[in-house]
Amino acid sequence: MDSHPPFGHALRTSCDKCRAAKVRCQREGQSCARCLQRGDDCVTTFHPRKTSKPDRRGKIIDMESRIERMESILAASGLANEADTPATSGTSTDLEDQLSMLLLHDEGSSTFIGSASSLSLFSPAGLQWISSRTNSSDLSNLILRRVQECPPLHETVRLWNGLDYRGQVPLPPKHVADSFVAYYFETLNDIIPLYRRDRFEALYTQQYTSCPPKSTSWYASLNVVLALGCLLSHEDNTNESPESSMRAPTMAVQYLRNCWNVFGELSLGSRDLMAVQALLGMKFFLIKKLHTLP
Repeated sequence: MDSHPPFGHALRTSCDKCRAAKVRCQREGQSCARCLQRGDDCVTTFHPRKTSKPDRRGKIIDMESRIERMESILAASGLANEADTPATSGTSTDLEDQLSMLLLHDEGSSTFIGSASSLSLFSPAGLQWISSRTNSSDLSNLILRRVQECPPLHETVRLWNGLDYRGQVPLPPKHVADSFVAYYFETLNDIIPLYRRDRFEALYTQQYTSCPPKSTSWYASLNVVLALGCLLSHEDNTNESPESSMRAPTMAVQYLRNCWNVFGELSLGSRDLMAVQALLGMKFFLIKKLHTLP
């Protein structure tokens, strides 16, 4: 590049040697003192200065003028007047009146159904109200058909039927529990790794001591593993007696009911990972045993 500055342009930069060494460049004619002392060619490469940011005021003025032109066009077409006119409140009031009703019962009580009531649209009263307003029972018939096509819902209710929520089935002896836990980890947990065996066995070792763990999620997880282990060992054991084959599924359900005893605290009060694992284990049991309950 040209080593001399452009015509009419003041020399405002250091030479390439001084710039690379980051020292002050003292000019003495066409060469600086440092280059003269070293006997080097003093070459200066001129770099254009950074341009200042463009003034945005012109853009703002242009944008304001465009908005003014748009407003004038809307005013000339009459659309602005229609948009500024507020909607009449009579329409919303009439709609609320149509969707509200006061039911008077024979015993003298009354029930308000409207936007401020606690009526569920999918409850029997809500479906009846929808049918009366639409003069059609298609929605209620559809929901009724869907409920009848889902027998697992009735099976789930039957599973917990007659359960004493205040009582709990005692845990099995340790040698029985050892077989159930070992069978669960050797079969189902290998396919679907729900629990880490080392962490589970660390708590399981403390269970049959004088200071068992007090965690609700651990109690539910232990009963889930016992229930699944009991159920799986019963299904795979073809040599057991008829009495044992009838008793094993009942024992598995009893262990699962122990989980249901703490279901409220487990789902609402426990915030650890083992609580989620226990809920998933209960789901596994229901999927496997739902249609063959004792």
